Amino acid sequence: FQRGAPVLEQVHLRVPAGTSLAIVGPSGAGKSTIADLVLRLLDPDEGAVRLDGRDLRTVPLADLRARIALVEQEPVMFHASVADNIRYARPEATVAEVEAAGRAAGLASFIDRLPDGYATTLGERGTACSAGERQRVAVARALLAEPAVLVLDEPTASLDPESEQRVAAGFETVMKGRTTILITHRPALAKRAD
Repeated sequence: FQRGAPVLEQVHLRVPAGTSLAIVGPSGAGKSTIADLVLRLLDPDEGAVRLDGRDLRTVPLADLRARIALVEQEPVMFHASVADNIRYARPEATVAEVEAAGRAAGLASFIDRLPDGYATTLGERGTACSAGERQRVAVARALLAEPAVLVLDEPTASLDPESEQRVAAGFETVMKGRTTILITHRPALAKRAD
């Protein structure tokens, strides 16, 4: 793609289905550009990005977005309940499915401290919870989506080492059996990838 000089040239990656790839590098090296290409926020000027051998430009965006989940450094939180923030991934999900995703993402102790559990409103942009708790809500959302491909873009960059360990444990759950692209500056997190 072009916004002046090319950001990436001659990049060839192959991530077998169900495995994880860590992409590590300095700021500005093009790590997030790879995520944008996978999500079709950008299209390559040359070559192709393929999923199961199919050029992503031939896949309807709604189908692609249903198969890929993104967990970002600053996940989007809505002025809604914890359950609704998780359920955003799959609005028809049952209470049991939302709570199972929350448990798998390591939200149990956070939920136990909330006055109304999963019904507690998080506040605008998730102000009622810490960065680590927002990350775990985002992981639960990704789990509930049951994506074929998971993109984790600097998901622990704003966390202290202790919070990073807790959040990373939730990532292992969501990564299991899914094709995952993990973009990070943190070598300890990168070691969790195949």
